Amino acid sequence: MTDVPYFCDLLQALAVSRGVSGITPTVRGRELQKRIGKPEILCFVLIDGLGTMILDRLPRGSFLRSLHEGNLRSVFPSTTACAMTSLSTGLPPAVHGIPGRYMYLKERDLHIDTLAFRTRTERNILSPETKPLEIWPFPSLLPRMAGEVFSLIPEVLRNTPFEKVLAGTTPTVGYRDLSSIPEILERRIRSFTSRGYLYTYIWELDSLCHRVGPDDPEVDKLLKVLDEMLEKLSEKVLPRGTLVISADHGQFTVDPRQEYRFSDDHPVYKSLLTPPFGEPRALQFLIKRGCHERFVDDFNASFGKAFHLYPMEEVEKLGLFGGTTFSDYAKQRFGDYLAVARDRGLLFFENSLFKAASHRGEHGGLLPEERIIPFLIRGK
Repeated sequence: MTDVPYFCDLLQALAVSRGVSGITPTVRGRELQKRIGKPEILCFVLIDGLGTMILDRLPRGSFLRSLHEGNLRSVFPSTTACAMTSLSTGLPPAVHGIPGRYMYLKERDLHIDTLAFRTRTERNILSPETKPLEIWPFPSLLPRMAGEVFSLIPEVLRNTPFEKVLAGTTPTVGYRDLSSIPEILERRIRSFTSRGYLYTYIWELDSLCHRVGPDDPEVDKLLKVLDEMLEKLSEKVLPRGTLVISADHGQFTVDPRQEYRFSDDHPVYKSLLTPPFGEPRALQFLIKRGCHERFVDDFNASFGKAFHLYPMEEVEKLGLFGGTTFSDYAKQRFGDYLAVARDRGLLFFENSLFKAASHRGEHGGLLPEERIIPFLIRGK
C-alpha cells in the first residue's frame, strides 16, 4: 500500500494548483499536480465515506467509475475528524494532532467531540474559554489560494467551528438537498471573474453507511443519485475548468462478534489516567505513572488477539500518522499507547458518562475497505 499516493499528496497538489506558496509536494504529489494542472476553475468534491470498494459497486459504465484514474491512501486514523483537518491544513495527523473524533485536552481535563465542538459526555457546546484554536491551531489553506474561493457544505454545518476551521475567512454556503448542488455551483462559477476554487463536501453517503452498512441496497440507490448529480455538475464545470472527486475514507460492514467493550471496573481501566480517546479502531490511552507494564499485560490478556498495542514512540517511528516526527502540538494531544485493530475489531469504553453507539458500518483503521479511496478527475 505504501506506493499509493497519500490523501495529503492530493490536498497539497490542489493547493499548489491554486497558487499557494510555501508547499513542497512529494514526488507523488507532483504527479497529481501535473494531472490536475492549473485550470481556470478547479472544483473539488469530497464524498464522505466513498471508499474505492464502495465506488466499485456502481456499474462499470457509470459516470463516476469512468473518471476513476487511481487510488489514494486516506489518513490514519481513517476517519472524518482527522481527514477534514488535513483537508483544511494540508497537514497529516502527525502534525495537526487530531487523534480522531474524540480528543482529550489535558490542560482542561476535558474530553471533547472534535467534529461537533461539544463535550463528549454531556454533549454541551464548549464554553467560550475553549477556543477553536486550542483544538485546531493550524490555519486553513483556503484563504491563501489565488483567485476566488467558495465552499459548499451541508446546511446543518453552517456557522459552526467546523465551517470556520475548514474555510477560514472564505465564503461558504449550505445546501439542503443533493439535487441543488449543481445549480448552486453553476451560479457561483458564473459569478467568478477570475480563476476560482470551489470545494464541496457531501456527507449523506457516510451517514447512510453508518446506519445500514455499506453493503445495503439503500447504498446502491444513493450511489446512483450521486452519480447522476455529479455528471450534471461536470457539465457545469467543464467549459471553464476541471472536476476532481475523492473521499476522506471508506467503510466496512461491522461484525458484532468483533465488538469489544470495557468499563471502569475492568483491569485495563485501573491503569488509566483518564478514559481512552480517539477512535474505536484506533484507541489511545494515557497511563498512570508506574502502571505501564501492568497496563500492557492487562490489555494484551483481554484484547491482544484483536488489537495491536503500540507505545506512541513506536507509532511515531512507524509513521502511522503520516510522518515519522510528531509536532509539538501532536505530542500534547496524543496518548502513551495506541491500540490498532488487527481485523474488524472495535474497542469501546463505556460507563454512565461515556456512551458508545454501535453502527452497521465503521472505519478508522488500516483495512483496504476503510483506507483506500479513489482519485477521480475530469478536465478539458
